[in-house]
Amino acid sequence: MRGLLSLQVVLAAGLIVTACGEGQSVAPVVVSPGTHRCADGQSIVVDASKATFGISGPCGKIVVKGADNKLTVESARSVDIVGPNNQLEIDAVDDVKATSAGNTIAYKRGLTRPTASVVTMGDNNKIVQQGR
Repeated sequence: MRGLLSLQVVLAAGLIVTACGEGQSVAPVVVSPGTHRCADGQSIVVDASKATFGISGPCGKIVVKGADNKLTVESARSVDIVGPNNQLEIDAVDDVKATSAGNTIAYKRGLTRPTASVVTMGDNNKIVQQGR
């Protein structure tokens, strides 16, 4: 009987944690051209072309799907560029990945470390840390 009671308590605790949203991911927000302020850790998607974006606040993941965009980013845990010919200026970021072609990304510093982890898989991508 005691083992059954313990199991019921554990299951009830699991339901409470699940109901609170623990472990659930929130869908990223698709942003329009112009300015956007991330809520703490919010992930966003840029799905436009030939537009300008100013992104402030502590972002989670930023995914750039469009082409020929100009982005200024205050801070993000990670930035993934999957569209071509984008220009990004980032103050602080931990991970940068460019998988398309012709992107130029300049960042100042890592968000939680001195420099960002950088991956480039496309042709003619340029990712540089400014001031180094």
